Amino acid sequence: MLPCGLGCHYPNDYGIEVDAIVQLEQAAANLKRFSEQIDGERSGAPALLAVIGGKGYGYRCTDSAAVIPIGALGP
Repeated sequence: MLPCGLGCHYPNDYGIEVDAIVQLEQAAANLKRFSEQIDGERSGAPALLAVIGGKGYGYRCTDSAAVIPIGALGP
């Protein structure tokens, strides 16, 4: 189970279940906060901060993390 606020488990009335629902804006903010804890002198700064989404358009959040639809990664 994902931490509260990042995702949740969702069953519906038709018997379909989803194990993870990720809120992209919250995930991007968490990723940015995580990147600030990386020791840049030891490992270098991250080249890209990105959250992979299921569908839709790609965009860059105001905190410099990118949201990339999975379909943009390949055929």
